Amino acid sequence: MHNKHMLIATIATVTCLLLVVSTSAQPSVPTDASPPSFNAPLAQEPGAGGHTVYLPLLLKSYIPVAARYKEAWKALGASAGALGNAIAADVESIHSEQRFEQGMMYWRDNATEPDYIYVLYYEDPEDQQSGTWERHDDEWEEGMPVYSCSEAEDNRPFGPKLGFGLVWCTDTDVRTGLGNAIEAEIYLDGGYQDFAGGTMLWSARGDVIYALFDDGTWQRYPDVGNRFLSMWLALGGANSDLGFPTEAAVEAPHSAQKFEGGWMYWRDNATEPDYIYALEYQSAEEQHTGTWSQHDDEWEEGMPIYSCSEAEDNRPLGPKLGFGLVWCTDTDVRTGLGNAIEEEHYYDGAYQDFEGGTMLWSARDDAVTVLYDDGTWEQ
Repeated sequence: MHNKHMLIATIATVTCLLLVVSTSAQPSVPTDASPPSFNAPLAQEPGAGGHTVYLPLLLKSYIPVAARYKEAWKALGASAGALGNAIAADVESIHSEQRFEQGMMYWRDNATEPDYIYVLYYEDPEDQQSGTWERHDDEWEEGMPVYSCSEAEDNRPFGPKLGFGLVWCTDTDVRTGLGNAIEAEIYLDGGYQDFAGGTMLWSARGDVIYALFDDGTWQRYPDVGNRFLSMWLALGGANSDLGFPTEAAVEAPHSAQKFEGGWMYWRDNATEPDYIYALEYQSAEEQHTGTWSQHDDEWEEGMPIYSCSEAEDNRPLGPKLGFGLVWCTDTDVRTGLGNAIEEEHYYDGAYQDFEGGTMLWSARDDAVTVLYDDGTWEQ
């Protein structure tokens, strides 16, 4: 942001200088004056009593990083990182992708031929967050066989087919590195932007970004947060019911409160509303699994601390504030959780959203809680 303000100020200064009208005592600059190199810094080159102002290369070649990629680009070191600065504007277009036993393929629809096919190999087939990559021109054309080899045809309907199949069939290293296709090729929204040190690809499948570096490595963004990685892998990683993360992990304070039949967790979101999770135990003996529900935190300053007489009768435990409002107004929550058995406490916390649910971490017991989209949870 600081550099952006400097850039705007520089443009404004140059514009003002160009608008200054020379007086009659200042003859015009000779027409045969040689233009400067665009590599020259911003300067005022003196003419015969006037000024010649040159714009630097910075203003002529600046290409912004698209909003879609900016967060990942910053996380990877911004202009000082391996990707460096953008060298072309971002492009939004339809793309296709296909997953294999040990990697994936991504088809990029370029404005001019040839289109590109990226082959991404997983460093860890369970993790699927990084690895190595290579690029191939898409040389498949209408009229060519749908399946380019018997091995692909034997794996109907997955193939691979068309351009993916042509690369897979004709390049032994690709076929060996990827293994067999485990799903059909799918088409969906996508995009890309090229950088000095690589390329960023976007897929609407999970709203994920793949950063491809010129050294032949790639990294998925968002990646699984450090607090959640071991648990995610233990559950099966990318092949688990959680699937891939859809947002970056967030470190944020949270509050928690225990009840007779479960507990509540307050999640401090970056934007309103915050969330309140009500987690019920499977049983009094089994308190590491159960069912859960999510509620918006609608309590505001000025509202009663206790939202019902049942909560107030249980002073000082309540529950109070946001927890109390949910407990008092939702009969299923109140029945499922029972009465509070401790006060609400605040701790360091973290959360991360996935394709199939959410992971929560609490410093209270350094535990990770997994909330699945089917309404169940486990620790």
